[in-house]
Amino acid sequence: MRNLTALLPPKKEKVFFAVVTDRFYTSIRLALELLTRNVYSVGTILPSRAGYSDLLTEKNRNRPKTITRGTVRMGCSTARGHGLVGPEARARSRYGCKSCDVDMW
Repeated sequence: MRNLTALLPPKKEKVFFAVVTDRFYTSIRLALELLTRNVYSVGTILPSRAGYSDLLTEKNRNRPKTITRGTVRMGCSTARGHGLVGPEARARSRYGCKSCDVDMW
């Protein structure tokens, strides 16, 4: 991970920023580090990245017939003491034709 102190402005109380990343640059570690610096991150995280929960990974990449196309599954972590600025982290899975997209914010 690059030197975020040199890149980001100093942390100020009640001042927050937002960063949108593509899936190549997004990771769980980076998102958590940005959150500790009052920077919210929005982007798709590849399941192969370190720290990615197995609970969000679909075993079967094909959409089951019992799930209609366009169905959205939401997950929310409300664990305290995990280093996040906010009280929770969220993940969304969207079922398309054959693949499942997972976004975290």
